[in-house]
Amino acid sequence: MGDPVWAAIISGALGVGGAILGTVLGGKMSRRTSVEAIAASNENAIAIMKDQEFIVASARLRAAFAPAQSKIIIEFYADGRKLRDFFYEELGVHAAAVEMFRPFASDGVAYQKAWDEYQKTINHERGTSNEEWPWTSNVFETEEGIIPPNFTGAILDKIEKIFHFASPN
Repeated sequence: MGDPVWAAIISGALGVGGAILGTVLGGKMSRRTSVEAIAASNENAIAIMKDQEFIVASARLRAAFAPAQSKIIIEFYADGRKLRDFFYEELGVHAAAVEMFRPFASDGVAYQKAWDEYQKTINHERGTSNEEWPWTSNVFETEEGIIPPNFTGAILDKIEKIFHFASPN
């Protein structure tokens, strides 16, 4: 073993073997790290995409109700019957927006209840001799028999209850 040639060969072989072993192990560790980084990046991209879809759906829901919100404030005192007709016509637009947002609602049962309450308020006394009363007097009777002093405020409140689901948690 005293021969320097053999010592150089063994030393070189150990160096090459170490380099190969380091390359193989380092490559596997590097690959694992890369795969984990790609997976984390994909999860982040999906989360961002879902957040953006929620934002767009929320904006569409709010946009569908925006004309009604502004019209109720501006036109109620001018002509309640005209406002009533507007809401009856817009109910289909509102229904479509509510259904488009439904997959994003965190609590489907509560969301449906908010929508049902809105429809009930809009359709209050519809088809009866009292149909014009809440629209022209700004008061209406609830199932509990209470007469709120502000029918249009009740409608706006029902809209806000629907919008509650379009707010980020």
